[in-house]
Amino acid sequence: MNTENIAAEIRQKYGDGLDSYSHGESFLTLFQSRFVPNGLYLLDEPEAPLSPVRQLGFLAAVKDMVEQNAQFIIMLPTF
Repeated sequence: MNTENIAAEIRQKYGDGLDSYSHGESFLTLFQSRFVPNGLYLLDEPEAPLSPVRQLGFLAAVKDMVEQNAQFIIMLPTF
């Protein structure tokens, strides 16, 4: 597969201009585009790059996927 095909595949999966989003928006978009029904996800501090509003969006995406039989193991920071 050549570089142009790879780039086109990435744009199709994640959309154009992911680098034009804020850091948190990019992470949320990445999470949402990778979540699929029946998936198993191991996440280490996924809330770290997200603003409080984006964290709520992330939780909504997780909830939607759990309702579609996805499973999550999420590591949170320890203090």
